[in-house]
This record gives sequence, structure tokens and C-alpha cells, in this order.
Amino acid sequence: MKNTIALIYIFLTVFAQHVPLSSALQCYLCEEQAGKICDQNVRSVLKTNCTESFVCVKYIWSDNVGTIIHRSCSPRSICDDQRAQINPATNRTLKYCSTCNTTLCNSAPISSFYIHNAFIASFFVCLFMNRLFG
Repeated sequence: MKNTIALIYIFLTVFAQHVPLSSALQCYLCEEQAGKICDQNVRSVLKTNCTESFVCVKYIWSDNVGTIIHRSCSPRSICDDQRAQINPATNRTLKYCSTCNTTLCNSAPISSFYIHNAFIASFFVCLFMNRLFG
């Protein structure tokens, strides 16, 4: 019984590390050329709390000069607003635009994938240990 309680405590501790403490949505905040920190090492950039009814956004513009990656808090309509700025005469292209509404969700998809898998793996380790020692 003590082992089961200890395993539940470990599981809840690991789970709590992935749950935000505040109710404000937090997003990454950066804008720069592709290949820089905003693109390759997003976990090291600034984070900001969104105002109510805002979402996290990541969009990518490309033109003759290069590619710009943008991450921030924005109104839900931001992707529609960005698409409205497309002008074939300027050779500027919106390569990607996506909004989301969970903490730090405007990172590269692989980052959230690893966090999710780490949580699932810790759950199964707890189950295994419970069967082994319980």
C-alpha cells in the first residue's frame, strides 16, 4: 500500500510540472529571420502572458529578402488578417499561420510532442513500478 501511495505521489508531482500555475495563456514572443533563435531554439526566447480572448500564433512570411518567423499573442482573427495582407505584386508570401490556445503552444511542434511523450512515459513507469513492487 505504501508503494502505491508513493507511486501516486510521484505521478502527481510529474504531472503538476506540466500544468500551468496561472490561468493566463502564455505564448512565445519573437520575430526574426529563419535560422535564428526564434526559429531553432524557441524555448530560450521571451514568453508573454496573453490578454483575455487572445491566442498564441505562429506565422511565417517569405519574400525576396528572406523568411521571417513571428510568434506572439494575438486576436483569434490574426491568420485571416495576415492572409488579407497577401499581395502578389510584392512577391511576399504567407507560408504558414496557425493559432492555438494552450500554454506555449506556438513553439515548434516537436517540442510539445516531447513534453507530451515524457508525461505518458512517466505514467507507464509508475504503473510498471507499482506492478513490480506493489
